[in-house]
Amino acid sequence: MSYRQPLLRFHKSGVGPRSVYFLPSRACEGASANSHPDSLREDSSQARDDQRQHEQGLLYVFGICLLLLALSGCHRVQPSYRAVYVGETGNRFVGTTPFRAARIRQHPYRLQLITPTGATETRHPGQLWGIQQTGGPRFRLYQGAFYEEIDSQPLLIYRQADLGGSTQDRIYFSLSPTSELVPLTRHNLEIAGQRDAQLLPTLANGKLRSLLNQADRQRPTGK
Repeated sequence: MSYRQPLLRFHKSGVGPRSVYFLPSRACEGASANSHPDSLREDSSQARDDQRQHEQGLLYVFGICLLLLALSGCHRVQPSYRAVYVGETGNRFVGTTPFRAARIRQHPYRLQLITPTGATETRHPGQLWGIQQTGGPRFRLYQGAFYEEIDSQPLLIYRQADLGGSTQDRIYFSLSPTSELVPLTRHNLEIAGQRDAQLLPTLANGKLRSLLNQADRQRPTGK
């Protein structure tokens, strides 16, 4: 036997309550059972929409990260260089014109300086001493190669390098900015000391001894 439960509901006019009856309990169970598949389909559709929105959000964030990486690479600061000259008294001074690259060319032997606008200026190697990187090392141009100056006291000490940062371990020295470059060895220093008596006291310099020990370790055995 079915029964109905009363539910009190007030009229909008506020006059008084009225009774509202539920459907029979069995009928309610039937209606709930009939509507259940539709509810599941709606929940499943909503879940798919949420998952799709989540994946789209991840892709958006990933794309932003890739864009930021690309922009950081495009705006990487390019190194700047200036030509270095030697005056009549042997002093070195840096030019005022900036360049973004320098290339050594052969046949004929020349140096190409690339301006920030991409234009090329050609210099004879005898017209300049080398290249100064802004905020970085100084490079001497000698017999078709660059040599990075790593020390200037008590001698001018170099290692072969290029403007891109690649270096070689072999160390060289010169007595003046314009004199020849020779490998840094004890024998070559003794010969240089015989030519210039003022050089002899510098051979006891602690920094120079350290560089000599480094050069000895890098030199092949028997040489």
